[in-house]
Amino acid sequence: NGGPICCFQQLEAMATGTQAPPIHRAMLLYTPSYPHGIDSKPQSPPIWCIPESFFPSKKIENLPPRTAQPILNFARHYQVIGTNTFDPIHVMKSLHRLDQILTSNCMLTHGGNIKPNQVKVLQQDVYVCHWTSHGTVNSRIHRPTTQKGQEHFPVCIRGAGRPSLFEGGDNILNIGILHIPESSSKPSTLTLLPPDPHVLLPLLLKAAEAENRALKKAVEKREKSASDAEAVNLTSVSKNVLLDENWRSEFRAYLFRLPPYYQHSLRRSLRQLLPARVQSLLSLDGNETVANHCLSRQSLQKIRNGEQLARENADRLERREEEYRKNVHDVQDVGSEGGYGQYDKRSHTSNYLSALRQMPPPWKVGSKRTINIEETNEKEAPNTKNEVYSPKSVVDSLANLPHECLLAYYECRRRWIFGGTGLTTRGLAVEGVNNSGTNTHRCIANRSLMDESLITIAGVGASTINEVPISKMGDFKGRLLFSKQPIIGNGCNDSTVSATTTAADGSPVWSMDDDSLPASFFDPQSGEFCDNI
Repeated sequence: NGGPICCFQQLEAMATGTQAPPIHRAMLLYTPSYPHGIDSKPQSPPIWCIPESFFPSKKIENLPPRTAQPILNFARHYQVIGTNTFDPIHVMKSLHRLDQILTSNCMLTHGGNIKPNQVKVLQQDVYVCHWTSHGTVNSRIHRPTTQKGQEHFPVCIRGAGRPSLFEGGDNILNIGILHIPESSSKPSTLTLLPPDPHVLLPLLLKAAEAENRALKKAVEKREKSASDAEAVNLTSVSKNVLLDENWRSEFRAYLFRLPPYYQHSLRRSLRQLLPARVQSLLSLDGNETVANHCLSRQSLQKIRNGEQLARENADRLERREEEYRKNVHDVQDVGSEGGYGQYDKRSHTSNYLSALRQMPPPWKVGSKRTINIEETNEKEAPNTKNEVYSPKSVVDSLANLPHECLLAYYECRRRWIFGGTGLTTRGLAVEGVNNSGTNTHRCIANRSLMDESLITIAGVGASTINEVPISKMGDFKGRLLFSKQPIIGNGCNDSTVSATTTAADGSPVWSMDDDSLPASFFDPQSGEFCDNI
């Protein structure tokens, strides 16, 4: 279990053009946060993303390259950078003030009796930063240093802002706050907020304060009313709060400075906080419309062509598999000499090896070892006799088997009896055999025949490195959809998906439903541990 790896780099040295600041790497582990004054609240998934290092535009025909680990810049002295960054202490106070006002509005609306799930606050995605080393030998964990009284730093992404708003400077986009405590024993945290929170929070505070004033007036009016008929509906008052045109213009300007792919997250987060009269300012575009705003026609056409090609390859593989199954069924119907698990000359070698990989033992599929011989004499009463197959010699069983399938044929039958991975195939790549994670290969620049093992030189289907071409590996999308999901570990039992005990954000799942567990943890035939569903 784990999370994504991100790089943190100081922004001041990059802005002044001096020596490049060091890069600190950290693994981000998501932890749910709760509003102030609320003891418990249902856990919600993270909503705010780390933006790209470029602003999307229809004029970009090819997407710019990006690093494997996103680089997040933090500022130790925001005053040096200028108006592009913000004061983290001021933003934290504004968030605390906004939570208080929204909680007060909820209490006024529901008469003081509120539940944790009724309090609607601005969502904050908090991640614990697990600092890691640079990956070199004897490297130490590099953690950014802090000074006394300075533990919070604004975090931004260079190049993610709208270029037209930053003339002569870096078009940065602020995304959150990095907290690095003085004590190294305490964990560091990264709080992802709505983009440019120093611009959005004053607008939300104005809207929340206007709603609070309207609710207080409505409560006073309801207390003065003599009858229930004159009582004021506080819910309708909360939805119909009026905001002036200046506030609307500032909110439109805030939406204009953000990348289009933030529209869905903003609509989910702000729809419950803003009055109903101004919710029309939030975009209602779907994913297709947002993609049209972010990508050019050439880029969209390339993506669609790739998806169409993947679908065609998946359909082609399904047709080939169906034809192979039909041929095998026809051979069994006509009473072919090839028994269960035997090689058929009319099929391709790769199809036979693929069938061996998932072929169960004969006693699990109910294969019969006897044949019925019926006498053809119509005058006598019909009599049925059972005769056992005579054991075949090795030459008869392997006469039609190609030499590249010999080791896979042997290992398949060995696993039927003993189970597990044998010592013969350990550390080797054998097509048609599940390696179970034991074939760790090493790349050698100067490779010679002396580096090979004796069984790979014999040409029986084993190799030191995986020599299967990409065209025969199958469709990766199909493996993601139909592979079995393991309970623990990653990549178990030829699976490409994460384990059931791992959440979508990489955090561990400590409990699960009974339906997610297998009916039996141990195979009744072989006694092996069943670690997949």
